Amino acid sequence: MGFDVSKLSEGDRRTITEASADFSAVVAGKKPIYASFDKDAPLPSDGGTTFYQGHGYKLTVLVSLSSFGAANGTAYGPILQFDPSFAPGNTSEISDIRIYSQEGFRKLLGD
Repeated sequence: MGFDVSKLSEGDRRTITEASADFSAVVAGKKPIYASFDKDAPLPSDGGTTFYQGHGYKLTVLVSLSSFGAANGTAYGPILQFDPSFAPGNTSEISDIRIYSQEGFRKLLGD
């Protein structure tokens, strides 16, 4: 982690630790470790994006077919949004969305 979490309350440490682990798992092409599937979230229209709820945060795993000129690919990655009570202001959302070729995306997911 990039900062000293020892000064945070136990609940806030849990939020940072679990959110960080889930974010890293998704970047690596894995499912979130701590967050649970958010059954109350609206169904996405792209057919691949999934929503999760964690302790003090929401996690969206974006999976969307994308075109850039003549190139087609898959936009993939985590979008982490902390609850406003935990992270008020401009830094409540963090993302790492990348565009993959069909083959690159399959490799990422281990298919």
